[in-house]
Amino acid sequence: MCFEVKDVKKSINADESILEILKYSHFNPTRKKLEGLVKKYHENKDIFPFASLDKGKTLGVIVIKKINHGFYEIIDISVAPGFRTQGIASKLIDYVIEKFNIKNLFAETDNDSVGLYKKYGFKTEFIKDKEYTRYKCVLLV
Repeated sequence: MCFEVKDVKKSINADESILEILKYSHFNPTRKKLEGLVKKYHENKDIFPFASLDKGKTLGVIVIKKINHGFYEIIDISVAPGFRTQGIASKLIDYVIEKFNIKNLFAETDNDSVGLYKKYGFKTEFIKDKEYTRYKCVLLV
C-alpha cells in the first residue's frame, strides 16, 4: 500500500475524516469529546497531528506531543478498522521519528494496542494501581 503522510494541524478542526478515525482510539468517543481533543491538538504549539492518506482518504492518524528536545509522547494513534495490520501505524511512527529526530518516544496504552507497540520494538511495562489495565511503552531510538 502506498500512502502519503500529511501534517493536519491547520485543518484538524474541520476534517470529519480525522474525527472518524480518532473515535477508534478512545473509550466512549462522544462527538463533544472528540471535538475538544482536536481543538486542543490544533491550538497547542507542542502537539503535532499527522494523517496517512491514500488517494485523499484518511486511513490513520498519529498525534505526538513534544515533551522536550528529542523526547516525545504519542498521545493518539488510530487506523481505520478496514486498514489495520497493513503497517500504517508503523509507517506513521517511522515518519514522526524521522521528521522530529526523535530520540525517545513513549505512549500509554491498553490491552487492545499494546501489541502494536511491542511489534514495533517499544519496551512495555504494565502500570499497576490503575483502574484499568494500562501499559507504558518506551522506545529509545
